[in-house]
Amino acid sequence: ALGQARAALTGMRGVLSERGELAEPIEALEESWRQCWTDLIALAEGAPGAASAASIRARANGLATRITQAWLATRKGSGFLLTDPAQRWARQALMFLVWSCPSPVASASIRDLAGICPV
Repeated sequence: ALGQARAALTGMRGVLSERGELAEPIEALEESWRQCWTDLIALAEGAPGAASAASIRARANGLATRITQAWLATRKGSGFLLTDPAQRWARQALMFLVWSCPSPVASASIRDLAGICPV
């Protein structure tokens, strides 16, 4: 999920020179991505107090969904063309919400989508 999100962020960063209004949202999304990545590395290294795997997975899924949707919106109508990676990435990000998703991660994602609590 984080790899998927990074690819979409790279795409968004690539159009920044033409779409300056995207600077603030891109920076916010990149910071969220960096924090999730840092937490993933801390967990992998066994750092004391590291976030749980389920928490990181839920956050990564949410990021992949939000960032690929932002990239799709950035691409406008062309993002829906089969030749544009934005449509494929957006579909793939949605698969993270259901494919091999344990119940606690799915529940966290549903709560996040409902705006009940942040992931």
